[in-house]
Amino acid sequence: MSESDDIPETGPGVMARLLAAVSDHWHAQPIRRRILIAAAALNLAAIAAAGIVVVVNARFATNVEIAASLDASARFVRTAIVEMRADVSLPALATAVDSGAAARHVRIAVLDAEGRAVAASAPVDRHDDDEPHERAPDWFARLIAATPPTVQVPVVVGGEEIATVVLTGEPADEIAEVWEDVQALAIIALVVNVAVLLVLAVAVGRALAPLSALARGLSRLEGGDYRARLEPPRDAEFALIASRFNALAEQLTATRAENRRLSLRLLSAQDDERRVVAGELHDEAGPCLFGIVANARSIETIARGSRAARAPEIVERAREVADIADRLKTVNRRLLQRLRPMSLGHVPLAELAGGLVDEFRRLAPSVLFDLAVGELADGYGEARDLTVYRCLQECLTNALKHAEPRIVLVELAERRAGPRGPRLHLSVEDDGIGMDRNVPAGYGLSGIAERVRALGGELSWGTGEAGGTRFEIELPLAGDGGTPENGEGVADVPVGFGERVR
Repeated sequence: MSESDDIPETGPGVMARLLAAVSDHWHAQPIRRRILIAAAALNLAAIAAAGIVVVVNARFATNVEIAASLDASARFVRTAIVEMRADVSLPALATAVDSGAAARHVRIAVLDAEGRAVAASAPVDRHDDDEPHERAPDWFARLIAATPPTVQVPVVVGGEEIATVVLTGEPADEIAEVWEDVQALAIIALVVNVAVLLVLAVAVGRALAPLSALARGLSRLEGGDYRARLEPPRDAEFALIASRFNALAEQLTATRAENRRLSLRLLSAQDDERRVVAGELHDEAGPCLFGIVANARSIETIARGSRAARAPEIVERAREVADIADRLKTVNRRLLQRLRPMSLGHVPLAELAGGLVDEFRRLAPSVLFDLAVGELADGYGEARDLTVYRCLQECLTNALKHAEPRIVLVELAERRAGPRGPRLHLSVEDDGIGMDRNVPAGYGLSGIAERVRALGGELSWGTGEAGGTRFEIELPLAGDGGTPENGEGVADVPVGFGERVR
């Protein structure tokens, strides 16, 4: 480590970072708060400037008042000395001081030739009213009059200075008056500034209310509620913003509706293709496999009755061909089930879901599958029934593949209560190890999310009450093609753990 590493950084770099941090903190504050802080700072600056003006004027007025009092008192003392003529003496001077030589803002003292005090008078406190003034604080007194002025009048008799009359300015009374005026002005300024800030806070709040409404509207758009609209405010600038916002919301609503129509058409095309492929597998591959098995069994029977040397080998080969064909038949049935449940449209939705759950019971006999079916119609249209089937299939597959559960709870029912109208509800919850929040959704979840979204439904998942994963799917039962008639819907957002996809 070099010696320069031990020296703390100083200078313009540190100041620049400090200013940048202060600027960031300032701009992070709400606009209303910044306006009020700026107004309060301006008011404080105005109060400080007014205080400086008051102190300067008070100091000048006090000095003028003290100087005038000192000058008047000095003339009075000189006149008294002249009037005494030959009778000037220390007792006479003391009597004159005690009897009325004192004046307002002036303290008079008589000193003999050795500088000892012979007599002294306090300043006369003359007010327009009879109430005494409150003494000003020392710091305020020092601001108004730092050093009291002094005037000395020598008393000379027969060419010899027998005494000195010392007149000292006493601005305490004048400062007390100024202090009372400053206190009154400070109270008025405080009341006025508080009132101004309150009025400003209300005015700024009303002026910025359209921005708050705009923020709430944008939050609703972000959450997918494209029905959000803004009332046009009276201010022309905000009215323009509100009109643009409403136009954007209208466009997003139209775009979302078009996306749903395209998604439904795509799903319909996919389902039609799967239906065709499933029909081909059922009608063509199934009979062909059956014919292969029948012919293999026939060849095996013929070979068993033959005395040919290779008859046992033919029997073995025929048996292998039959076994392979049987396995292909199993694979064919599984493909048919994944492409399109053969019972779809022929049995009620509750039985369709029950059959799927029974199939998973056979695949994982150590797991307890509990199916609770509420009030359901026999069917809700091929699109909704197939979506419920695929969602249930994918959720159960994920539970067995990733969660290592002991119990899987399935609920399927129709919900008619609530502000959003009748909805078909499916929930799948396990007590397994749960899903990693940082792992993105796979192809299966993305696929069922697209199905649910195309039908105007909602798909959400998160941690269940048992600590595992809980999936919830709701499909609206209003409108055609699964699209709600009232236009309710939300944005096409990415699928993630704990998120809701609608």
